[in-house]
Amino acid sequence: MTKRPLLWAFLLVAFLIGAAGARGILAPPPPALSAGETVTLTGTVEEITEKENSRQLRLSHIYLSSDLSYQRQVLVYENQQTELKIGYWVKVTGTYAPLEEAANPGQFDQKAYYEARGIGMVLKKAKLMIIEAKENFFFQKLYELRSFWARTLETITGKEEAGLLQAMLLGEKSGLKKEQKELYQSGGISHILAISGLHISLVGMLLYQFLRKKKRSYPFSAAVSGSFMVVYGFLTGFGVSAKRAVFMFLVYLGAEVLGETYDVVSALALAGILILAEQPLQLFQCGFQLSFLSVGAMALVYPALQKRLGWKNKMALSLLSGVSVTLVTLPCTLYWFYEWMPYALFLNLIVIPLVPVVFLSGAAGMLTGGVSVMVGMFLAGASAGVLRFFQTLLERTEVLPGSRAIIGQPELWRIGVYYVLAGIAVWGGRRRKAVSLEKCRNYGNITKSQIESEKIRNQKQYNRMKSLNMQSETIQKWKENTGNQRLYSETREFGGQSDQSRFEKSDQSASIDSPQKCHHIWLRIFLIILSLCILCFPINRPSEVTFLDVGQGDAIFLRTEQGITCLIDGGSTTVSDVGTYRILPFLKARDVSALDYLFLSHMDADHISGAEELLKDQFHGIPIHNLCLSALPEDETRLRLEKEARRFGTNLLYISRGTVFQEENAKIRCLSPAKNQKKEDENENSQVLLVDLNGLRFLFTGDLGEEGEQELLASGLDLEADILKVGHHGSRYSTSEAFLQAVRPKLAVISCAKENRYGHPAPETVQRLERAGCRIFYTMKSGAITLYPADGKKGWKLEQKFDKIERGDSHEHS
Repeated sequence: MTKRPLLWAFLLVAFLIGAAGARGILAPPPPALSAGETVTLTGTVEEITEKENSRQLRLSHIYLSSDLSYQRQVLVYENQQTELKIGYWVKVTGTYAPLEEAANPGQFDQKAYYEARGIGMVLKKAKLMIIEAKENFFFQKLYELRSFWARTLETITGKEEAGLLQAMLLGEKSGLKKEQKELYQSGGISHILAISGLHISLVGMLLYQFLRKKKRSYPFSAAVSGSFMVVYGFLTGFGVSAKRAVFMFLVYLGAEVLGETYDVVSALALAGILILAEQPLQLFQCGFQLSFLSVGAMALVYPALQKRLGWKNKMALSLLSGVSVTLVTLPCTLYWFYEWMPYALFLNLIVIPLVPVVFLSGAAGMLTGGVSVMVGMFLAGASAGVLRFFQTLLERTEVLPGSRAIIGQPELWRIGVYYVLAGIAVWGGRRRKAVSLEKCRNYGNITKSQIESEKIRNQKQYNRMKSLNMQSETIQKWKENTGNQRLYSETREFGGQSDQSRFEKSDQSASIDSPQKCHHIWLRIFLIILSLCILCFPINRPSEVTFLDVGQGDAIFLRTEQGITCLIDGGSTTVSDVGTYRILPFLKARDVSALDYLFLSHMDADHISGAEELLKDQFHGIPIHNLCLSALPEDETRLRLEKEARRFGTNLLYISRGTVFQEENAKIRCLSPAKNQKKEDENENSQVLLVDLNGLRFLFTGDLGEEGEQELLASGLDLEADILKVGHHGSRYSTSEAFLQAVRPKLAVISCAKENRYGHPAPETVQRLERAGCRIFYTMKSGAITLYPADGKKGWKLEQKFDKIERGDSHEHS
């Protein structure tokens, strides 16, 4: 470590960027624009991506007016299909769409993702006009070549195989189906679909070694193979993993030319410094973190474990390399994806050796398919066959017990403790100091590792002399004077014994069968197991109630002290696939491996659309034990939901006024509707649930209107609650004065979208809540709103994901 200044420089750069990012210094200010505002700008076309129903353009050198430049890049979505080329200068008019910040825990942060790539604005429904038709010849030809090869792959293989090969060979993932992505992710092998070191090293090293075997000089071979890989990186879009791999490959070539020793860790650190110098916010992206942690694991942890264990078997070493990468990347994987695939370790042992077959066969078919389809199909046949084998393997593994472990998002302090303990397990313990050759004369002893080090130094000098084209006589003279034979003769002179006997004694002294060695190994294993337990198994999960931001809709999550989990509603009319992209990631981040109860207040889409997604995809998502519906006559929507529930073995519970679910320190009572008394207005059929949780009372009213509220008041039920989920998203026809007087809430939560066609929340409703003395929170402003018991205090705390008015507030309720 002390001899790697580049590594320390990289760690310093990462620390400074991390500190600046934590203070929000690096985040660019958002444009002074409103959502839906029409924007006109000019820019240069940098990238063209064909989508299913539109075309995506990435523009740079942006001007919002003749003298007002914009320093970030802009994404433009248009469907005019005007003939465009990279390099054209265009004028664009479109609708401004703000980058979406993650409003809930676990949700994908679009804003952070695009800002890390240098993109600051998105325009939709755009119309464009070409100002200057001057193409960038190099990048335009690469774009045309990429498009041509993508079409060739579709011609010579099936559509599914073509999508996979386009991702692996060209970095083009638009052809991948959602099911394919999920299948590869569930198997833990989705990394083979990204252009990374596996692909770069395969192509680059093959070309470099081919040129060297053809007796080409070091500089020529390095220049050709290095230039080829840079062009290939541009062809594939130069993602973070590809950039890292190309930079490291160029460092390797430089070491070859100069006759220097190639150090993977130093090359990795240099690549990290260069990438962060261009895009510092990449430090906070999972792609950057996983890429660098994986290579760092192979460069640092794998050799250390191999040395500690003394394994020599190739299969054992392959398994050890997988274990090394898993140990280092597991915290990052859990932080970003909240689950771990236990079988991924063994699947990678099968898959990774076959990736070169897929890559080379697919590349051969792609290169020849444009000339002869039959030849291309023949050459790509092996890749198509292996990909079908991968699919079968993944499908069989997916149904095995324990194929997926939902662990949740670990806190940063747990990640820190994990790395400290794992680091002690890998590198801790006494180390023998290296002994110089001069000291060996005095001690009469030399180790095998010192001889190997001397060989490396001699080889390094030899490579340098050869790269400088020194005469063969000079090199031969150097060999005679300083070659390995001198080292061997010195060894015999110093120790008075043969090399073989010396090595045998050295190996015996380092045998892992010695009691002290075995003791150390078991101690290291214990530390690793302890670190895994701290990372994956929190001591306790506190009670919580979270109002998710789902746009125009409702979704409320409850967890009791005993770990019982409930979801009350889950739908939206403004967010597409809200169950897949908001509710499910939140549940996984909260370590919910199964949902005990799913309550659906009524059958409107803004309350059930996401819940229906969860019910339909329990195999890839999370199982739902009980579906709680109101005890009312059937309708088409209810029958559809019941069918999906039965398909996965979910119990159906029909609840009505008087139904009670009781747990220690938790009680859920259904106050409405009355059994089999269905109203004409679906909103008036809403379930009303009164929840007592650790001394705090919550009232959830669905979309109940004034008619239903009057019926509850007439029933004489105790409606008093500390926290009210405001009915019908704050509609003027809900939350009447009389109802508020009966409930007497101290805090109210309104769940609605910032932009909705209903005008929610109604000013009249807000005024009634304010007159009742309520403090009001809005999911459209605060994002997810979470209440949980205050540590060491009698009461509850409230946290907001974000709030543009009161960001970072923490409130206590006693």
